[in-house]
Amino acid sequence: MGQSKPIYPLDSLISEAIVRRKQKNKAEQKNLDLPTGAKFAGYLIFVHSTKEFLNQVEDSPKESIRKFAETPEYAHRFESLHDANKSVRPENGESVVALFKLGQMLIVAQVNNELGGGGSGETLH
Repeated sequence: MGQSKPIYPLDSLISEAIVRRKQKNKAEQKNLDLPTGAKFAGYLIFVHSTKEFLNQVEDSPKESIRKFAETPEYAHRFESLHDANKSVRPENGESVVALFKLGQMLIVAQVNNELGGGGSGETLH
């Protein structure tokens, strides 16, 4: 008889995924040389030429309208790098950046990214 694979409860799988995500975020913080206590707050799309952040995307079958904000607090926050990569337009000078919060201060740092123009970890804003 074949051996069956163990079945894991959904809450256990979710807990493991959360732990892995936190570990990944801590490793990224260390690589970016961020201050201790900075909390990951999402991924943003940054336009280097205008120094603006993607705020809103309105897609329709005929057109896509993209609105931008001057400051990261009004930027659209993506929960995953994968989701941000789906919306970034490197041909328009856009790249994916990471947003961190330290108290009331927001820190935006360029992340190494295969689609959005790799970065060196420098703080942008």
